[in-house]
Amino acid sequence: MMPNSGHQANSVALLSIANVNAHVSDEKPGRDAIQVAGQSVLELQLKAIRNAGCSFFIIEVDNVSGPLLALVDRLRQDGVSIEFARTPNDLRSLVQDGMKLFILAEDHFYSDALMSQLMSQDTSYIATLDSRDENSDFERIDLNTRWAGFASLEANVVQTISDLPDDWSLMSSLLRHAIQKKVAFLPIMQANLQNMDIAILGDLHKAERLSQHIIKSRAEITKGWVERFLFAPIAGLLAPKIWKKHRLSSLLRFFGSTCAAVSVGFALFDMTIWALFAALLALFCNYLNIIVRGAAQVPNTGAGFDRLFWLIICISGFAVAHSHSNDGSDPIIFMAMIMGLAVLAQRLSLPRWIETILFSPSLIAIFLVFFALASAFLMGIKFLMIAQLALLIGGRYLSDRKHVKND
Repeated sequence: MMPNSGHQANSVALLSIANVNAHVSDEKPGRDAIQVAGQSVLELQLKAIRNAGCSFFIIEVDNVSGPLLALVDRLRQDGVSIEFARTPNDLRSLVQDGMKLFILAEDHFYSDALMSQLMSQDTSYIATLDSRDENSDFERIDLNTRWAGFASLEANVVQTISDLPDDWSLMSSLLRHAIQKKVAFLPIMQANLQNMDIAILGDLHKAERLSQHIIKSRAEITKGWVERFLFAPIAGLLAPKIWKKHRLSSLLRFFGSTCAAVSVGFALFDMTIWALFAALLALFCNYLNIIVRGAAQVPNTGAGFDRLFWLIICISGFAVAHSHSNDGSDPIIFMAMIMGLAVLAQRLSLPRWIETILFSPSLIAIFLVFFALASAFLMGIKFLMIAQLALLIGGRYLSDRKHVKND
């Protein structure tokens, strides 16, 4: 599928919560109480489509609840345009000719990767699955085909819908008109369903399964040895508990930078071991935030927080090195080289087992803790620098050798 760089700025996405009872009480949780990875299904849909390049949304509603208004206000402050629609007239007033209209059915989850792939298509289509038993949750549109919950249509289809029967929604009407106009079907591979790139979240059990899948997927992105084999199991246990505490989940992104700042304070008072432990805790909190919130959870501010965190971690490293500047040699230079080699490793193609070592800042912190406890900090940073350099040279040699053999 080739990406289309032109239509995303002139596109609109139609989502729906028309079937959710907006007045369900806390004592009687209903479908709007379903949470996946600490978010409602609607939030996940908005995030996936927004990450794919669309920032104008229309939400089909019957009633606008307080939580929905709070979500919409928060997203509007972050640069997202969101409007509500109840009738065909509402929809026609919002969708302009020439727009590309994406529709995503209620309770349907799409992964960011699959959503980006689908939204890169130039032509109109209806995403479909075959009619095998394991796809029975999806809406049937003919004898052998089920709707996968997503479609890309031209805006003029909106002009063709008139007043709706009582049991029809805007989305179902658009789908029926698209089928009548013989919009092409785009089959979705069954593997996407099996890999949970697509899911229908009609009950808490399915939502829990998807939450666990998201934890696993986010953990697999990290290459560091300590992060994968030590931090990941702990984060997997903590994440579901944190998701239940929305305030804690929101504050979590500040924990890493706060611990890193504490590490700088300890280092300035020559408390090396405490500074390194605080830095290690900061690295864990930063990793936990990725598992809980996702690496791109806040598109406009997430990168800024990430850069701030690593800046403070680097300052902490230099502060610790400076506290040992009277021990001989210049530990600040060695610390700078360790950081530089770590950055260089990120830019090189290396064997996977070497990546797990070099891409693990937490492993560096743990080694420095051991050396500091043994009163051999200066020897420790020299050893780490030499070990990094040896792994980089060896890794490049092995990669080049493999490349030559493949040629």
